[in-house]
Amino acid sequence: MRSQQDNLTGNRRKSKASTNKAAPATGAGSGAPGSRTPNPDNYRAIPALAAYIDRVGAEQSSLRRFTVSIKLAEDGGHYRRDTATIQLKEDGSITAPEAVAPTDAEAAAIKTAFTRLLAQGWAWPESITHNLNSAEEQRRKLGVDKANWFVFLDTARTSVIMCQQRIVPPGAVDSKYLPWTFYSDGQWRCKEPDAPLPFWKPPERRLTNNIMVHEGAKAARYCHWLTTSTDPEALEALAAHPWAEQLRHYEHWGWLGGAANPHRVDWAELKNIRATEIVQVCDNDAAGMRAATRVAQELKGQNLAVLMWDERFPHGFDLADPWPERFFRDIGGRRVYVGPGLVDCCRPAVWATELLASGKGYKLRTLFQEQWAWTNQPALFISRRNRRKLYNEKEFNAAVQPFSDVENTAKLLRRRVENQAETVCYVPGADTFFITMEGERRINTWTPTDVKPEKGDDGPWLEFMEHLIPHTQDLEHVLKWCATLVARPEVRMRYGVLLIQKEQGVGKSTLMEKILAPLVGWQNCSVPSEEALVNNQFNYWKSHRRLALVHEIYAGGNKKAYNTLKSAMTDDHVDVNIKHIPQYTIANWIHIIAASNSRVPLQMAEQDRRWLVPKVTVDKWNSAKWAEFNNWLSTGGRSIIYAWAKDYVIEHGRVTEANIAPMSAVKLELIEMSLSEGQLLARDLAREAVRRAEKDKKPIVLKDREVREWASQQRRMDVSDPRLESLLTIRDALLAGGMTEVGMKKIMGVRNYLFSTGHPDCGPGCEQCMKAATTPPAMIDPEG
Repeated sequence: MRSQQDNLTGNRRKSKASTNKAAPATGAGSGAPGSRTPNPDNYRAIPALAAYIDRVGAEQSSLRRFTVSIKLAEDGGHYRRDTATIQLKEDGSITAPEAVAPTDAEAAAIKTAFTRLLAQGWAWPESITHNLNSAEEQRRKLGVDKANWFVFLDTARTSVIMCQQRIVPPGAVDSKYLPWTFYSDGQWRCKEPDAPLPFWKPPERRLTNNIMVHEGAKAARYCHWLTTSTDPEALEALAAHPWAEQLRHYEHWGWLGGAANPHRVDWAELKNIRATEIVQVCDNDAAGMRAATRVAQELKGQNLAVLMWDERFPHGFDLADPWPERFFRDIGGRRVYVGPGLVDCCRPAVWATELLASGKGYKLRTLFQEQWAWTNQPALFISRRNRRKLYNEKEFNAAVQPFSDVENTAKLLRRRVENQAETVCYVPGADTFFITMEGERRINTWTPTDVKPEKGDDGPWLEFMEHLIPHTQDLEHVLKWCATLVARPEVRMRYGVLLIQKEQGVGKSTLMEKILAPLVGWQNCSVPSEEALVNNQFNYWKSHRRLALVHEIYAGGNKKAYNTLKSAMTDDHVDVNIKHIPQYTIANWIHIIAASNSRVPLQMAEQDRRWLVPKVTVDKWNSAKWAEFNNWLSTGGRSIIYAWAKDYVIEHGRVTEANIAPMSAVKLELIEMSLSEGQLLARDLAREAVRRAEKDKKPIVLKDREVREWASQQRRMDVSDPRLESLLTIRDALLAGGMTEVGMKKIMGVRNYLFSTGHPDCGPGCEQCMKAATTPPAMIDPEG
């Protein structure tokens, strides 16, 4: 019988008085002088109880609670999992799972011992809440630094349920945590409370109903400090944190007991506050991630998501740890984050199913149905909380399997017609999940930014922009573009912004990453490399996105990059090509803001209408000025910029779809540097022809083929040389030089396009110019 009992409790440790000895209290904590009653801190003074606890291999966690646990082989034995909890009542009766329940004889002996003690007036203390002053006094008495002292408050956040002392042994990898609880006899004891373990919560309730739950108090307290403190160190850390804006939208809680024991936590407290959203942050280890399923079971019926790290993050990583350097790149002399966003690491964890009333089979929970939907063509599954992630059926079933009682959850969801849509779409400004377009019910994958507009002093924003774009006219164009982008998501502008400056650290990336991306919403942004823009077959970067941040373009003479980006900004639709999902078509809403340290980042066409290229400053702010501005951004500055943008488009108007990119001095210079030798020859020839025609009051007509042959002679190249500009390029250069294309004429069976310097009523198809004799290019001296 004993052997069978050992198997049920699992890995029972041999009982020794030294291993189960209770931690000493800070006060007397013993029976009255001369009394025969036992010390409440030493359950071994009650032999019947001690014998039972030894037999089942339990350890005392509070005065009235004992646990049986095993060491997990996973994660190097770092975690212990409780396999049973034994609760002792004041009268000596015991509540315990059957596997570790006392025998009838043990129960009777323990009850008899307690009856005798109670008759003598003895009472076993119970854990009670106490005040903050007492908790602070206990910290000072123990000599614990404030950084290693955690206070756990009740739901009202006025009384202390328990405290926790963090000990970091010299040379140790892991910290040790000691619980401290106040008891009814007026003593603080190194014990847990009798009730389930509380959450660590901030001292004051924040004005948010979104809760982020961390494993342990340390990470929770750090994130609370990071997102609420006005301490300069916190502001600096927040400004540098890649998830700063998102973390500020949560109140941060910490749960105790270890990743293997979520059942020990008072999850009822979290349920009762009716949070709008709960995000559980898993430590980056197997046990931490396994806890997600057990937490989801505890929080059935709650809007839960779990945040899991990938293998690029260190083992055991949590949000109190330094961010891995591998996710930052030095781009243009600035440290730029290129890693995943918070939404990328989160996955829905609403428990999917519940048992039918008949007890046979399962149905979907209402909250799960409200969170998910599916489409016919392509066949996709989409979550409301992360609309940018599209799942095929296999991926969907795999994603929800840890939070479902059935293997094929997709089958149950497909039975719900209210969750069905024909296809997906991307409609900025329409803040609805389902939307009817062109007679179809579709799922809209656009979601608004988390930033809320708030009136305030926009001086720091305007000062920054006046610094970054010193030319007044260029600044006006950039401000209108930014204001339209932020305040009018339903407007699609047809041109992008290109910021060129070889000087590093002037603020290009700050505008892109710290201002525009959060205001558009990171979920609506992409950060493609130039390789992804030009050569990658998968076009994720412009699918279901409003803004692409291109940190560096070095294409120079590569015309492919220019044409690809031009197409992205002008095409009305995009054929979505994403791995493992059938191709489909949606409306194109991408805007592009690009930066470069190269003098010629793109081969700019002379008639370009798609790039606004302002003059960028060469001056740099000092570190103190940058710190001041970044702190302003992190403490409500983005909300002020959002409000400014709304006011700006009302007062000054917005960019329309019909607008083309305004010309600038920098753009003219870029166009000039982008032209090839042949283009320059043809353009200058056209300009000279226009000058002469105006002087002589007589139009001049040129043939495109003759101009190309002339250019080859000027460059001492054969006309068949592939390096020689094409006829199409020559024609564009003639147009750029001020000539008009009047028509095509076949000469000896060969097509020749005619270009005229013009005259009154001249234009395409002009009969006068078509009949006029053409002038050989050699007769026009560009130097003349």
